[in-house]
Amino acid sequence: TGGLGYPTLGSEGDGYEMAKKLGHTITKLYPAMIPLHTKESWVKNCTSQTIGKAHIYIDLKKYKKLHAVGDLIFTNNGIRGPLILDFAREITPLLE
Repeated sequence: TGGLGYPTLGSEGDGYEMAKKLGHTITKLYPAMIPLHTKESWVKNCTSQTIGKAHIYIDLKKYKKLHAVGDLIFTNNGIRGPLILDFAREITPLLE
C-alpha cells in the first residue's frame, strides 16, 4: 500500500483507507526509514562524515533498552545512514 513517510514517491496512504473500509483496524502510523533533523547546529560542520559501528541509545528511562549499532552519517541538518534509517521506526513515535 505504500507508506506515509515520503508522499512524493507516489504513496498517499490509499491502502490504509481501503483497509479501514474493509473493516480492518489501523494503528497510529509513524514515518520510518527517514533521516532525522537535530536541534544542534554543529552537525553541519560534520556534513558527509561517517561513523562506522556507531551506537545510538534513547535517553529516556522508559526506553533505555532501545539501542542500535550501525553506520551513522552527518548531514547539513541532522543525521542519517543505515543506523538512523533502521532506528527511525523506534524514534519517531517518541517525538510526538
